[in-house]
Amino acid sequence: MRATLVLNIIESYFKNESSFMDAVQELVQDESKKGNDDFVNKINDILKNKKNTKKSNVKNNFLQSTGPIFNLSNANATLLQSPKDKDSSLSLMEIIDPSISFSDLILSEKMKKTIEQIIEESKKSALLENAGIHPTKRILFYGPPGCGKTVMGLALAKALGKKVAYVRLDSLFSSYLGQTSTNLRKIFDSVKSGEYALFLDEFDSIGKKRDDSQEVGELKRIVITLLQNLDLLPPDIMVIAATNHQHLLDPAVWRRFDVAIAVDEPTSEYRQEFINKMLQEYKDCVEIDYPHLLKFTEGMSISRLKDLVNQVIKTYLLRDKANKITMEDFINSIFVIEKFDNSKDALINWAFQLSKKGLSLRELENITGIPKSTLSHRFKTMEVK
Repeated sequence: MRATLVLNIIESYFKNESSFMDAVQELVQDESKKGNDDFVNKINDILKNKKNTKKSNVKNNFLQSTGPIFNLSNANATLLQSPKDKDSSLSLMEIIDPSISFSDLILSEKMKKTIEQIIEESKKSALLENAGIHPTKRILFYGPPGCGKTVMGLALAKALGKKVAYVRLDSLFSSYLGQTSTNLRKIFDSVKSGEYALFLDEFDSIGKKRDDSQEVGELKRIVITLLQNLDLLPPDIMVIAATNHQHLLDPAVWRRFDVAIAVDEPTSEYRQEFINKMLQEYKDCVEIDYPHLLKFTEGMSISRLKDLVNQVIKTYLLRDKANKITMEDFINSIFVIEKFDNSKDALINWAFQLSKKGLSLRELENITGIPKSTLSHRFKTMEVK
């Protein structure tokens, strides 16, 4: 848990209820990404039990909707004694006992073959080592935000029978000179037993190129410390890393990994399979124009697509007379999950992007409340620009 989040929550509590709930939401999103469902569920229970009190008479649906697509962690994970940061006394890592399997995921053929080989190498490690070859133990997942890098890493660890020592590298920075490098050494030392796979998330925050003129000397020394610790870690220790910004990584960092796996934005086939999987329980109630829906969801990450389908399901379940899940439900739900300021210009710009994905003026009028004539005029002006 990041110290900044804790401080934000405490400060928000003394401002107003809205600020407090926003801070709690940020915490839940951070913990959900790491698969700490037990922690998220406890927050849900606290808010539910306190709903009649002054401080917690707030609906907590957002807590459920921000959770992972699948249950990522078993509740009863055995905890490793985590090293602490010197100035904040907060834990530098968290232990996750993954519960998600690759059978729960939708993978491209290329990705599936790569991961299957990593698992096969682990099973036949003795054969490889007798030939003087180490099985793959250093894996880097890279790609856009929200496309499942963390989920992939946790599923891989489960397939290899490992609990995960999870570290957000962007939370390691200390105000004390040199303390960040010390934090890194503490983390690497704590996993040398081999029982845990080390998961380094937000990897670009520390592994940046050393030739970046905007980085100060201290940050460049941290990169060197990272490289040294990776080199000194026994070769049988599994290290999994994830980054949204692979272009920022130092070339020497790339050489420390046996394999780099691209996790791209989902294709139309992937999106359709994913939507069908989420709507499996309601398949008899679904009436969707899939070509239209797939065009409409083009460019969405898996995380955003999950939020969209969850919103559709909630809308369907809360209807007085539930009938069918239709394209109209998807189109109306995108407005609910979209996050931007409420200015008319922002709304029109957003609608313009949706028009490029095949939404009609009538559909855009319904979800934005802006007349078709106004939208048409503004779109023509934007096309010219």
